[in-house]
Amino acid sequence: MIKASVKDVGEVTCKVTVTDPAGPDKADLSRYTAPQGTLAARSVNLKKQYFKGVKGIKNFRLSQGAISTVNKKGVLEIKATESFTVEALDKSGNPVGEKKTVSVCKADVKVKELTIDYMGRADLNEYVDSTVKPSLWKSSGKAVAELSPDGLLSVKKPGKVKVTVTFGEKGQKVDKHVINVLIKCPCFKKKSYKLKVGETLELKDILLDIPENAGVAYFTEDDGKVLGVDPVTGKVTGVGSGSAKVTAMVNGVVYTTTIKVK
Repeated sequence: MIKASVKDVGEVTCKVTVTDPAGPDKADLSRYTAPQGTLAARSVNLKKQYFKGVKGIKNFRLSQGAISTVNKKGVLEIKATESFTVEALDKSGNPVGEKKTVSVCKADVKVKELTIDYMGRADLNEYVDSTVKPSLWKSSGKAVAELSPDGLLSVKKPGKVKVTVTFGEKGQKVDKHVINVLIKCPCFKKKSYKLKVGETLELKDILLDIPENAGVAYFTEDDGKVLGVDPVTGKVTGVGSGSAKVTAMVNGVVYTTTIKVK
């Protein structure tokens, strides 16, 4: 489970903090409540979408009060979140086929910039401002984080990821929105370090991006023959030749590096 708080509404920035380091196992799709067929695209061809097979169509008429419009090619240009009826008309202005009801919902994202400061999984559906499920999730930076087809982002390491959220189906002019994700989770500068017997190393000096006021503890699986680790300060002392892993636990999430002693 994650909590989000908007720091500045004008800049639409958001910082994420974690209460469950593992994150969700599945994306929460229950927030998408619009009935099937609800539009969340920028435009749609009315003949193909609503009047397929109907012959003799020369024009379309929307119910009074509709803000969206239809161009000469029969393309509905979405301009507002609304519901209205559409009639297909022949060259004499008489209705052909059945009158159709069109429902349009908002399709947007709540933030444009997102900062994640933990390792684990984040459900990006929390930042979608729509009652319709996005038709496609896509991201760059797969070495930094993997994005599932349902919008679940699995963080691997610090870096930047560009996430594109798409609304609309095949045959429609889709509506795309971008969330730029900055991942600043803690990590060690290197995968391994070298020490001599008797030398010391401060783990806090080689652990990057520790969140402010984070709870941090240090430990090692070594039995004390290779390393000595102060669990509070993170001071490591080389005791004897060998190699051992040391771990920093930040807000319940573990980050590991290896120290070789000669």
